[in-house]
Amino acid sequence: MKAIVQYVATVIVGIVFLAGSAAATEKDIAAKSKGSRTDVFSEVKGESAPPKGFVNLLVRTSIKSYPEGHFAFESTPPKDGYAFVLNVDGQGALWKVDGQKEATPAYDKKSKKLPEGGKGTRFTLEKKIRLAVGTHKIFLGLPEEGYSTEAAISLAEGAQNVIEFKPVYKSHRKSVRHFAHGLSKYEVFLNGKKIK
Repeated sequence: MKAIVQYVATVIVGIVFLAGSAAATEKDIAAKSKGSRTDVFSEVKGESAPPKGFVNLLVRTSIKSYPEGHFAFESTPPKDGYAFVLNVDGQGALWKVDGQKEATPAYDKKSKKLPEGGKGTRFTLEKKIRLAVGTHKIFLGLPEEGYSTEAAISLAEGAQNVIEFKPVYKSHRKSVRHFAHGLSKYEVFLNGKKIK
C-alpha cells in the first residue's frame, strides 16, 4: 500500500512539474514574440540586394500534423493559422501560416517507414529577413507545441544565407519516429550545415 501511495505521489508531482514547465515555456514564447527591440531585422519582400554591412537571411521551417478530425477527442486547431515565433537578438515576430493537406508515401523504396509519410497537414514558414553582418542569437518558438529552440549564428556579407529548422518527431515505444507521435525537437542548419 505504501508503495502505491508513493507511486501516485510521484506521478502527481511529475504532472505538476510538466504543467509548470509547459506554462513557463508558453510564457517565454509569448514574451519572445513581442521582444524588446525593433531595430534588429526587417522582413524583405522580393529579391532586393542588401546594402553594405547587411545580409538577407532566408528562414525556413515546417511541421506536419494529422488533419482536423483524425482523432475523436482532439482539440480544434486554430482557425487563423499555425503560429511560428521568431526572435533575433531581442526583436520578435509572430507569423501565422495556413496548412496544406498532403498525402506522401508512407514508406521509402526499401520499405522503411518515413517520418513524415502519410496523409496530414503541413504548415510551412518561409520568410526572408535583413539584418546586420555578424553574430546573432535566433529563437524559434511554436506556441501550439509549447516548444522552443535557440541557436547562435554568424552571417558573412555576400553569402546566400539560409537557416532551416528541420523537425524531428517522437517515436512510440520501439517504432520509428513519425509525425503522428508529435514533435520531439528541431535540428538547425545554416547554409546546409547542421549547427544544432
